[in-house]
Amino acid sequence: MTPAIHHSAEHFGGAAEVYERGRPGYRSEVVAYIADTLDLRPGRVVVDLAAGTGKLTRELVPTGADVIAVEPVAGMRDQLTAVLPGVDVRDGTAEAMPLADGAADAVTVAQAFHWFRGDEALAEISRVLRPGGRLLLAWNRRDLNDPLNGAISELVEEHRGDTPAHATGKWREVFSRTELFGPLHEVQLPGTEQWVDAD
Repeated sequence: MTPAIHHSAEHFGGAAEVYERGRPGYRSEVVAYIADTLDLRPGRVVVDLAAGTGKLTRELVPTGADVIAVEPVAGMRDQLTAVLPGVDVRDGTAEAMPLADGAADAVTVAQAFHWFRGDEALAEISRVLRPGGRLLLAWNRRDLNDPLNGAISELVEEHRGDTPAHATGKWREVFSRTELFGPLHEVQLPGTEQWVDAD
């Protein structure tokens, strides 16, 4: 049985089209860094875990690596398949991936690691990775020094409740106690521009 996801994440399915329209993608510099760091090329296998509507998945495809997108929310998978009909999309969670032991050279997680049950997720990611495989986490973050971004974040925080958030940093705790992965190496690259209308 696939482990349940956080109750807040279940709502993504009904808003997948809006998510696809509203969530920013990734700059070419970020994609190049990911591809280089993970040595993505033909003959390699990368799992995009919690792939959502495929914002990062679509950037991994041109590397020539075999891309497997794993996403637990049916509505998000449907949107991903509509956008990327040729990609292998599978139902699964970070804690229970439908993949064999050692199936992947790399695992990416974009905008999602803070949603996972950290210890279980790292054990499962480690199982799926081949020896020497790598895990790469990515987030687009708002510049909170920008007045508009700061105001948006304040509005969102009022309604967050128990919804997990990257900004709390709680997701880091699992890396301080695991022996499955080495220490975190953090890189900050230029942010993504996002153009939206007033509505």
